[in-house]
Amino acid sequence: MTWRLRWYRGVAWLLMRERQSSWPPLTMSPSSTAPLRIPSSLVPWLLSWVEDEPVEWSEVVSAVVSVSDGTLWLGTDSGLYSIVRDDDMLSVNNVTSVEASVTTLAWRTSLFTSGKHGTQRRRAFFLDPLTSPSSSQYLAHSGSGGLHTTRSRPHRESSSRRATFGLLVVGTADKIYFFNGEMWWFEWVSIWYSGQGGAIDGTPTSLSFSLSGDLFIGNNVSLTRVNSNYTFDRLGPLQGLPYNQILSLYHSSYTPQSPPAMVRSLPPSTTTSSGGTLWIGTTRGLALFDVSSGEFRHYFYGNRWHPGERVLGFAGSGGNGTVVLTDRGMAVVFPRLWTLEEKARHYQTMLDRHTRPPGLVADCSLTDFVPTSCAPHTTDNDGLWTSIALAAEAFRYKVTGDKEAKENAWSLFFGMQFLNNVTGVRGLMARSVVSENVSVDGGVWHNSTSEPGWKWKGDTSSDEVCPT
Repeated sequence: MTWRLRWYRGVAWLLMRERQSSWPPLTMSPSSTAPLRIPSSLVPWLLSWVEDEPVEWSEVVSAVVSVSDGTLWLGTDSGLYSIVRDDDMLSVNNVTSVEASVTTLAWRTSLFTSGKHGTQRRRAFFLDPLTSPSSSQYLAHSGSGGLHTTRSRPHRESSSRRATFGLLVVGTADKIYFFNGEMWWFEWVSIWYSGQGGAIDGTPTSLSFSLSGDLFIGNNVSLTRVNSNYTFDRLGPLQGLPYNQILSLYHSSYTPQSPPAMVRSLPPSTTTSSGGTLWIGTTRGLALFDVSSGEFRHYFYGNRWHPGERVLGFAGSGGNGTVVLTDRGMAVVFPRLWTLEEKARHYQTMLDRHTRPPGLVADCSLTDFVPTSCAPHTTDNDGLWTSIALAAEAFRYKVTGDKEAKENAWSLFFGMQFLNNVTGVRGLMARSVVSENVSVDGGVWHNSTSEPGWKWKGDTSSDEVCPT
């Protein structure tokens, strides 16, 4: 998504459109009494009502942040702007300290103590929050992910703006800027093709603060952690980052934990932690980073977890669920703590959908993301999947004595037996079988002489079955 700010008859609108499309014309004249007509391809956001003359200003907006003093900061393709509301007036100011296209923004609340960061330079890194760090307020647009908000409690009064403003971070192509309410400073970004070196490996694509005030910077090479004492840590593949090309970051208060013995969870169980979890969206799936331990815990990619490939943004869904926004739709990921028996029951339900006559476990294609649309079909690995499931049901019956496991095991055994008998040749096992009225493509198929009404695939091999 991209954004534009438009003014019409004293009203500020923040308009959103798909990145692929061009901007359609808007019928809106400040002096006209006709209603504002916004094309259906644009989604309007009403910002505020003002009584002054319309401001002739419009830029493509890449990021939006609202801070505790009421200022709305807009990162655009031509620089950084602040929108300040004073009674019924809105004033738009171009921040000349940042004279570059803005890629991302982030803000956090102020911190308690008066001690400076480790380098003793006059910058806005202090160690404890002025208010509870979990109460930080932000309005942020991450890639095409949308707008996410949390609310904050009122700040304590302070005579210093720096003590109450917090820290605004602005990412651009070659620098990352910091503003503490009084002063600006920056760190360089590495640009490989030009030889420019910096503290950040690449152009910042996303920013996020942890509960303790640590700043995480995503880019196309690695993840950078700026600790609250102003030391920098590079987190790349050698540190466990599953995939770079980072598009979005989101911090939540839940931390994945290793489950106790004999217990596994799907997805992994979580417990509340002061460090929390950093969700990392990339061009190929998402990863979870445990802030407290400094470890990458999990990696989710593919239709099992979310539609699409590019993870563009996140939002809290209430409780411990997280909304994942991708280039092909949205998913909600949440943890469950299961015993082995509960987990087995979950997979058993899935296995039942994959079983087809004459007792074979097969691939199951979905027409959409609803599991009930599963349609089992023949594959070259029917014997392999069936033999593995047969062994599992045999072990299940041995351990639990469950009659259902015994019945399932015999059903799968008859499926394996059928693959051997359908060929009519002793010692020759079919690769797969289908009813003779089913149309199939590829491979060498024969009508069965020993099992009339069936046809079998003959190009089999010994690695297509697990010995049972």
